[in-house]
Amino acid sequence: MYFPKIKLVIISLILFFASSPFALACECKDMGDFAKFSQENIVIRGQVLTLEPQLEHGTDLYESMIVAVKEVIAGSFQHSEIKLNGDNGVSCLSYVDSQKYETRSEHLFILLNQEKEQGLRAAEKFLSN
Repeated sequence: MYFPKIKLVIISLILFFASSPFALACECKDMGDFAKFSQENIVIRGQVLTLEPQLEHGTDLYESMIVAVKEVIAGSFQHSEIKLNGDNGVSCLSYVDSQKYETRSEHLFILLNQEKEQGLRAAEKFLSN
């Protein structure tokens, strides 16, 4: 009789943890397309200066990048550079991918606040005429 009770407790614990919010690494929200998401946020044109430590689980993936702020498109941002942290696999951010964010390439970045370091949310390649 002792073993069926232990079995029941173990199964109950497995079901509890499998159905809890802790079972998922994160729940990412779809922010919509770039133009829609940028409407109420800060938008900058920035140039990728450096990519910082390479992640172990991807040959082209990096932990973060340093971006020079070339122009503030919408909102206000006082810093000349910003550190944008990419996804490490569980944080629901965009990845800092060296194929997409080549050194010296320019992009439009959406920022959520005035902080000099923040997560990489959304970016589009900047194409000059």
